[in-house]
Amino acid sequence: MSSNTPYSSGPPYAPPPRSGCLIAWLGVSAVVSVLSAYALLAVAGTASRLGVDWIVWVGVTVAVVQLVCLYGIFNRKRWGVYGIVALAFGGMIIQIIGGIATIRDYVSPFIQLGVLYWVVRDQWDYFD
Repeated sequence: MSSNTPYSSGPPYAPPPRSGCLIAWLGVSAVVSVLSAYALLAVAGTASRLGVDWIVWVGVTVAVVQLVCLYGIFNRKRWGVYGIVALAFGGMIIQIIGGIATIRDYVSPFIQLGVLYWVVRDQWDYFD
């Protein structure tokens, strides 16, 4: 007799369907990542004239990494969640070190990760 859990020794289990909140969060996060990458590319010329064009490429790289992590979460991979956590705290640390952190920069990673926890909490056991 097998049950529908990831720990049974029977036939492969079918994970429950992704929740609507998870799909909505993934969609909004992906759109924001793509828009931020485009916005950074749009100011690349100005940044180049100011001598800080490396910031554009770091920002675009972070947006691409975030998209890869969102894809991992969509496919129920734990590394996707860990990547989003690392990006959230990494961004906060970089802003603190750079001396440009505001109160929003201290609070927003915790809000983002709180929402992430809320949308994956019921399906965490099905993540690889």
